[in-house]
Amino acid sequence: MTKLLTTAALSLMVAGVSACGQAGDDGPVPESATSTSGQTAGGGSNGQCQVIQGTVNIDNQGDLQRFADLDCFTVERHLFVQETDDITDLSALSGLRSTGGFIGIADNTALVSASLPNLQETGEGLVLEGNTALETIEFASLRHVSGYLHVFDNPALESASFPWLLGVGDDVIFAGVDAMTNLDLPRLSCVMGTFIYEHSDGLECLCLPNLVVVNGDFKVHFNGGLESLSAPVLTTVWGDVELERNPQLAHLDMACLETVQGDFIALHNFSLAQCTIDELVADIDTIGGDVVAGDNSQTCPEEPVTAADVGCDDCMTNICVPAEQPTPGDDDDDDTPDAGDDDDDDDAGMPDVGDDDDAGMPDVGDDDDDVGDGFQGCTPGYWKNHLNDWCGYSPGATLGSVFDLSIYTSLSGISLEAALSLSGGPSEVDAAGLLLHHAVAALLNACALDYPLTEAEIVSKVNAALASGERSDMLDLKDELDAINNQYPCPL
Repeated sequence: MTKLLTTAALSLMVAGVSACGQAGDDGPVPESATSTSGQTAGGGSNGQCQVIQGTVNIDNQGDLQRFADLDCFTVERHLFVQETDDITDLSALSGLRSTGGFIGIADNTALVSASLPNLQETGEGLVLEGNTALETIEFASLRHVSGYLHVFDNPALESASFPWLLGVGDDVIFAGVDAMTNLDLPRLSCVMGTFIYEHSDGLECLCLPNLVVVNGDFKVHFNGGLESLSAPVLTTVWGDVELERNPQLAHLDMACLETVQGDFIALHNFSLAQCTIDELVADIDTIGGDVVAGDNSQTCPEEPVTAADVGCDDCMTNICVPAEQPTPGDDDDDDTPDAGDDDDDDDAGMPDVGDDDDAGMPDVGDDDDDVGDGFQGCTPGYWKNHLNDWCGYSPGATLGSVFDLSIYTSLSGISLEAALSLSGGPSEVDAAGLLLHHAVAALLNACALDYPLTEAEIVSKVNAALASGERSDMLDLKDELDAINNQYPCPL
């Protein structure tokens, strides 16, 4: 069964993730405190955050305390708090806004609370591992982790909260956190690597209400206490789905799942009805590998098990509905189909006849001389103005989470939505931005439509052009993608 996200409901989700990190969105505003020197949150007389050069290594409370009077600062490279025995909390780092590299918080025997309330992004990964006394993790303003997010082997951890985290550029792994009873990821929409929750017995309800796409595997296994797994708007997993050895798991909601490029595996979930798994598999449009299911409950309930039935809060959003067959050329925002219309419906229902050939009768959406090859494509302008039609990618995901921007780092944090507004200029960076403008549209076309290039081919071509550092190479590929995006009819 084909599925859609309804316009109203998806608009609510997009509102939380669009223009990621850009001015004017609804995210939390970092606190503005006054330091002992009387300076404001800028941290200096020029009103800008202080930049700490190089890598920061914190080995004891004395090292940590050096940052207590900094209301606003960034770290150029990495930040490590490791192997300490006298640090109980990280309040002295409350002024931290971002790092250019990793944050590693590991093997601190006395650390009870890890809270960085004003951290908004990391240039690379975030790791919290082996902190034996750690009870709470809270990153109240964190929006983007450009690398991986790993929370490993913190045996006393009870709660981890990432209320504004939108996207992670690599794997998300929670493992060995048996005491955890609360995991808060309400806005996470895109994981560019694998998502894993494993070997953790305390959590009963795993709710991922806005997760849309996982670019690797989706694995939930070996969790002794897990009773409910809800990912109600997850549409695409580019690897395997593995649900294994969760003996108490009785409620499963992955109702919008359309594409699993790898295997779908559901084994040894003794409380999960096999009929529930069968129904889910039957509704998935594409499974690229094998379906392996067994040793699940053979009792099929008369009514589907809900989150409430197992004592969990409702994570279902009711934004997944059976799709009506679309009328060709209709942009779905009024009651009258617009033949060949791909604009913002300012024509009050009057058709835009997209024909420029000589057949006498208009060919819906045709913009050439009867190409007839069956390919489809929509322009950057279309995708910019129709966020509800996006496929596989969140508007708030960053360019750096999709493309290799190690040369053009200034573009890395720009959201995919904002990239559709990038324009040209004389520099290499301008050329890169213009290429990315068309590349984002190409990716969305490849995901949603019958497009002549695959997503993998587009990413490979773009990364090669960016890595060349040659303005001419980037503009040549820009022209190629521009031509394809405009050559074929847009059926949406």
